[in-house]
Amino acid sequence: MRNMLSAIPSDSGASPPQPAASARGGIAVVDKAMAMVNLVAGATHPMTFTDLVRRSGLPKATLHRILATLLAQGLLRIEPRDRTYRLGLRILELAHRVWAEFDLRVAAEDELARLAEATGETVRLGVLDGAEVIVVSRDAPGEVGELASGVGERLPFHATALGKSIACCLEPPRQQRLLESSSLFASTPATLTTVAALRTDLNLARARGYAIEDGEHAADTRGVAVAVLDHAGRPLGAIDLTGPASRLDTRTTDAPVSRTKVRGPRPFRVVETKTRPPYHSAGSAPPWSSPRP
Repeated sequence: MRNMLSAIPSDSGASPPQPAASARGGIAVVDKAMAMVNLVAGATHPMTFTDLVRRSGLPKATLHRILATLLAQGLLRIEPRDRTYRLGLRILELAHRVWAEFDLRVAAEDELARLAEATGETVRLGVLDGAEVIVVSRDAPGEVGELASGVGERLPFHATALGKSIACCLEPPRQQRLLESSSLFASTPATLTTVAALRTDLNLARARGYAIEDGEHAADTRGVAVAVLDHAGRPLGAIDLTGPASRLDTRTTDAPVSRTKVRGPRPFRVVETKTRPPYHSAGSAPPWSSPRP
């Protein structure tokens, strides 16, 4: 017990214990090994052993030991044709595991808060489940009970910007199955209730990069939504900005394009979705928003 307690910094102002020399040496080796992986991954062309020696600055013997370990672990591989080093298949296996555990709600949390604060409107994250969208996260600063759609609520995909922004990014066969199997019931007189009309709206949403909801789910509500895509361009979900029709004017869409970023797990690229109208700094009203009463 004394040994365990001695490793915990006290409140006396004394410096915390430093790692033993062997531990520091082990950390240094790991740093060098990861530097090699990053060097190979970031190279504009496949690198030979000579290239790695020159770029890393490591002694040949040290580099050889590190590369041998990385090859054994499958993190790097050698291309037999030209004896160059490439990323190993183990990287791909690890990447798939990361994606399997990827939590979209957690990844989008900060972005939802930023958009809600910047616009003063309700921002939601939704995922498609059959012909419905489930609201999995929501941020609405300063609003209490203004909009009924809370976390866990199911919304018809065809009557919401959330659903349409996801549907417009589906592969054609899947989109067709969704349209044909859905009951396109009317939530309001403005709801699109035919496959032809909805497909036209989805094509327009895909072309401009965002979907619009104008009184289609609730007569007094408007919104704009963008899909969040994975590394292959498939929709994981969508983020929308929604509010009372008295404040939001979705017809004003000629403002500059802004970007909403949701960071997916590495090594895949950052997922970016484009939205209009723009989001302005906190405390200022969006130009497409009517003044609050």
